Amino acid sequence: MSWFWLVLIFVNIFWLVSLTVLLIYLSKQKSKIISAVNLPVFGWSLVRFNPFSEVGGHHSFVLTLLDMHKNGVVLTGLHGRGLTRFYTKPVSGGLPDQPLSDEETKGLKEALQKLK
Repeated sequence: MSWFWLVLIFVNIFWLVSLTVLLIYLSKQKSKIISAVNLPVFGWSLVRFNPFSEVGGHHSFVLTLLDMHKNGVVLTGLHGRGLTRFYTKPVSGGLPDQPLSDEETKGLKEALQKLK
C-alpha cells in the first residue's frame, strides 16, 4: 500500500471515532435535558385582570404552574399602553418565596385547589 492510502484510511478512522464519541456525548446530554424539562404539571390556573385604567380589556394575566409537591412558579404578565412586563415568583411547598399581589394570590389558591 502507498502512503496516500494509509493516510486516507487513518483520517477516515479518526473521523468515524470522533463522530461516534460526539454522538454518544450528545445523546447523554439530550436525555439529561429531557428528564429535567419533562416535569409534569398537576395544578395550574390562569387569572386575567386589568391593572391599569387607561387600557381596556383584561390583557394582563397570572399563570400559576405547580407540580404534585406544590412546587412551581407564578408568572405574571402586566400589559400597559406600549409596554408589557413579565415577572416570575417561585413557589415551594405551596408557599410563595416572595409577597404576592391579590391576583397572584388568587391564582395560587386556584392552582392549589386543583391539586386536591
